[in-house]
Amino acid sequence: MTKKLRLYIASFVRNSVFDVGAKEFPRNKLSILWGGCPRPPVLYQGLEARTTRMKLGIFRKINRKIFIWQRLIASLVMAIVTALLIILTNLSILADYKIPSPQLSHSLTPPLPHSSTPSLPPSLTPSKPHPLPPTLAQWQDSTNSGDYFAQVAPVEEGYLVWSQFPVRVYVELPRAINSQQAEAWVNSVVQAVQEWNAYLPLKVIEKPEEADITIVRKAPPLQTSLGSKIKRARSAQTTYKLYVSKNNLLSHRFTILLSPSQTGQYVLAAARHELGHALGIWGHSPQQTDALYFSQVRNPPPISSRDVNTLKRVYEQPTTLGWLVNVANPSPPL
Repeated sequence: MTKKLRLYIASFVRNSVFDVGAKEFPRNKLSILWGGCPRPPVLYQGLEARTTRMKLGIFRKINRKIFIWQRLIASLVMAIVTALLIILTNLSILADYKIPSPQLSHSLTPPLPHSSTPSLPPSLTPSKPHPLPPTLAQWQDSTNSGDYFAQVAPVEEGYLVWSQFPVRVYVELPRAINSQQAEAWVNSVVQAVQEWNAYLPLKVIEKPEEADITIVRKAPPLQTSLGSKIKRARSAQTTYKLYVSKNNLLSHRFTILLSPSQTGQYVLAAARHELGHALGIWGHSPQQTDALYFSQVRNPPPISSRDVNTLKRVYEQPTTLGWLVNVANPSPPL
């Protein structure tokens, strides 16, 4: 290449390159033919700096995306682990159940020992039966379906029967749920009361201090199963306490806890079942077609003839409840 041509190209390329800070880039491909001009090093340094910055920008974007994906994956893993823990916990709670979900984990609390009522005398009036209430006296089972009276356990005071009617039932309005859910829950419980009212006179009242039976939407305390040290959740619990009334009658008062985990037809089934205990059936049926079956079934049955036959036999038994005791100062319910 002649000196003249080189000078011409140098002049052309010099005019074809412009600076923007530290950036320089060619406007014409003839710059690649550059020879000994002092500007090409600056040109190449500008291109190299721009390329480096572009690469750094790409790396930053890639790192940012990797960081976002890592967080998403970590969140997903935590969600899966949490779900598995919940499932395993529920499986542990349901380990003792014999029937597939949905189920009611019913537990009948053992009777309180006599020593829990120190105000009562050591010897009470001898046990004797009360007259049958008219509804039970008139009951006849045309199907001869039998009963499960042999599964009902008397307590120290005799059989847990009522002698003053109607039996007063207080249903506590739930507070931890919205008004629509609370109304549905109360309606289910009241329906169970009405079902049993066909066989024993019952009355829903509004004053809790006057109640013979109180029903509350509350989780029962955990209970340890036989042969196991693990405490498990329960769906319902029925307990009673003894006291001496103002008329010096040995009396009892029941409290029923229904777990908030129960919904829909299972609230009705649980209330029906627990009311059966509170009315005197202190035991369980071995047949799934009875309301007092020891475990809940997928399609809960109504009160059966066997349930009523058993209830009638219970009320024919002797008891000290409802009879006079010799106590100077009547005690309030414990």
